[in-house]
Amino acid sequence: MSRQPVRPRAIHEHEAAAHAVLGHYARVAGWAPRLPVPVEQIIERCHGLHICWEPLPEPPGEIVLGALDPRTRTIVMNETHAGSILRRLGPTNFTFGHELGHWLYDAIPPEQGSLLDAEGERVLCQGSLKLPDAARLREVNANKFAACLLMPRHLVLRQFPNDLSAGALQQCTDAWGVSRQALEIRLGELGLVGPRADGGLFRQ
Repeated sequence: MSRQPVRPRAIHEHEAAAHAVLGHYARVAGWAPRLPVPVEQIIERCHGLHICWEPLPEPPGEIVLGALDPRTRTIVMNETHAGSILRRLGPTNFTFGHELGHWLYDAIPPEQGSLLDAEGERVLCQGSLKLPDAARLREVNANKFAACLLMPRHLVLRQFPNDLSAGALQQCTDAWGVSRQALEIRLGELGLVGPRADGGLFRQ
């Protein structure tokens, strides 16, 4: 089968992919769907991926939080940031979800498999706009999948409070294992909130 180019995926595709992953874990582990999503257990139990921590190289001006080695089925977390960025629950979980997105979208589908064609064994995840188009699309797709996995539509709608104060939003980020930025982006994507002129949010 010939390889297809990396393409942008619509939000309903990310939500469907995340729903399938969560449904499979619920059946295998007897998990009652709720937030926070146990993404590390999902990765290791349902997808046979390994997680390790070690230093990763970083291009100048870049912060690399993780990488995927599809040949050894390993997610590599950057130990360089273990004491700061990654040890916060939100960035760690999001990086786990991001790398799982790469595995599902870019490593295993026979019509895609773009990561298996990449040079070297590990694919570093970077956010630079200077990335080639295909690599940038892979990163965007993986980020959107991670958001849908960690904040599934039906669970967010069920558990999101009416209170939009800074304290209430912080409680959500802490309880759900996501960052404030990721939470606000996802809430906007779901049509639950909009930005106020003062930088706060209003409920739509």
